Amino acid sequence: MRLVEARIEGFGQYRDRTITFGTGLNVIHGTNESGKTTLMKFIEGVLYGFYKPSQRRQYTEDYEKYRPWDGGSYAGTLIYENAGRKIGIYRDFAQEEIRMYDVETGEDLTSQLAYNGVIRQVDPASRDWKISPAAFRNTISIVQGKACPDLEQMGGELQESLLNLATSGDEDISVRNSLQMLRKQMDAIGGDHQEKNSRLGELAAREAELKDKLKQSRDVLQRQDRIRHELAELPEMVEDPQEAALLVEKAGRAEQKEHLDKIEQEVQKLHSQERSLRQNPAGDANQYAELIGLQKSVQIARERQAEATLLEQERQKALEQLPEVMPLEEPAKDGLIVPLGAAGLVLAVAAIILGIVITPICLVGILAGAGLLAYALIRHQQLMQKNLSAEKAWREGADILKNQRSQAQLLLQETQNQRSRYEKELEEQSYRMQQILQRSGVTSVEEYAKRVQERSRIESITSRITQLEEERKYWTGMYAAAILKDRRQLLRRRLEELRQGEDPAALREELAQVVQQKDRLMMERDSLKAAAAAIESLSQEVKKEYAPVLTENMKKTVENITAGRYNTIYVSDQEGIRAKSADGRQIRIDQVSAGTGDQIYFAVRLGMIDLLSPKVKLPLILDDAFSRYDDERLSKILKLLRQEAKHRQILIFSCQIREKELLTSMRAAFQYSELKG
Repeated sequence: MRLVEARIEGFGQYRDRTITFGTGLNVIHGTNESGKTTLMKFIEGVLYGFYKPSQRRQYTEDYEKYRPWDGGSYAGTLIYENAGRKIGIYRDFAQEEIRMYDVETGEDLTSQLAYNGVIRQVDPASRDWKISPAAFRNTISIVQGKACPDLEQMGGELQESLLNLATSGDEDISVRNSLQMLRKQMDAIGGDHQEKNSRLGELAAREAELKDKLKQSRDVLQRQDRIRHELAELPEMVEDPQEAALLVEKAGRAEQKEHLDKIEQEVQKLHSQERSLRQNPAGDANQYAELIGLQKSVQIARERQAEATLLEQERQKALEQLPEVMPLEEPAKDGLIVPLGAAGLVLAVAAIILGIVITPICLVGILAGAGLLAYALIRHQQLMQKNLSAEKAWREGADILKNQRSQAQLLLQETQNQRSRYEKELEEQSYRMQQILQRSGVTSVEEYAKRVQERSRIESITSRITQLEEERKYWTGMYAAAILKDRRQLLRRRLEELRQGEDPAALREELAQVVQQKDRLMMERDSLKAAAAAIESLSQEVKKEYAPVLTENMKKTVENITAGRYNTIYVSDQEGIRAKSADGRQIRIDQVSAGTGDQIYFAVRLGMIDLLSPKVKLPLILDDAFSRYDDERLSKILKLLRQEAKHRQILIFSCQIREKELLTSMRAAFQYSELKG
């Protein structure tokens, strides 16, 4: 027989994991917490479950220990090969479902399994493995620190196998079956302590249960009244948001709490953003509009001032180009007037004188002189007229110039006044704008615009916070209402269950029947005890006869693995296990070193395996069983296992790589794999 594959749906740390095993020697390496022991427990659990001995449906601590960590499916399939046929055992630990089938054909073999009346289930190991859970744990499954089998637990099973083999050659028939049948009947009936998983225990439990029910029946009406009162007081909705939040926190589902937490986280994030934005004074939209207007006004005033300054410069230049006084021209002069007048006068005087003195004919010269005088006078008059015209024109030009200068000065003054107004307007607008900016703690309109945007963001964030708080309030109320609804349904179910309570009169009648059955079973049990005692006596005799067989099986193994220091092992219920050294001394196992003790107990296990299962070569499973061995001891035990693996599958689980290295150095054939958690 060999293990082929472990298909784990959910077991301990494993989820949807398939692990295969090879024939012969297997070395499975894994660090601590990688799942080696978990895998061994899975194999044991599929074969036997996790039940306490002699207790009806009472689980060992391993049942909860290996429940999947993620809370999912708690099940798996173990496939093994026996007589060339691959058999699959599926066990759902949570649902108590067991199924055996032929892997290749799919044939359902569950009906071929023996029924265990104690745990009220079929026994998957009964068909092929044919050893009890105790035998499995104490022989073929060896764990670090637990190499020593519990002889007290194993003794009875070993005696049964030896007795049956001696009388019929088959451990499944003859005395074993008879004794087992008697024990099952006695166990089913129960002892003086009326164990819970026995018939007497069941009746005792039923008796106590009936008495308790009769006692509890008086409390049923009170419990019903309390439930009705709670139902009457239970509101449809929770009006107070704080009470609704507390209710969801206390009784809400994980996804409900997660939803509300996400809303709360978003609210807190928005509050943080809001606080960050509020650290600076917020901008006002109206004031920002005023700043924009002032900025435009300043710009316009600056442009007007520049234009006025330029116009002033032009007009100042034009004024400067106008002369202050009209230039006065010199009066026109005629240099011939005086000479002509003087010549005419002289000529006239000379003509008179000559006319008087010389001849009157000379008086004609007076006309010439008068003509010259007249001509001189005419020229003088013309010159005076010209000068008068020039003076008039000068006066007119002076008036025009005066008017032009006056007009230019007026225009210049007007331009200067206009520039002053623009400068004042620019100064006022700039001052007003700077005041607003300084009060706001900014230096520019653009920076103030950012403040206005931040204010808008604050308002948007505030609006979103309000929306989220309303949303949280809504969902909190809805979740609280759902919780109340579930609570009402639960209370109504409980009330309905209480209404279905049993009738006290029927309970008293059943109690009387239970007492009668107990008396009858106790009489039957006494008869079975007498029959079992005789078979037990025969079993002890056979044990004495076959104890040497076990000793002989272990002798060679012990001698090999202890390098000849010990050559014989004695097994006795009274004296325990003793080792005989090469010099003939007998030493109790607790007196040898820890490593030697592990070796001897290992030899005991190998000897017991074939005695308990002579027809089937069961696998051998070792979990860090050699951690206390030094390299020399480990090398010897591996040589032994190498030989043993020729006719038996061996699984060596180890957190070290020594086994791999030593087997490799021996050139041994083995399959190596690693477990990763």
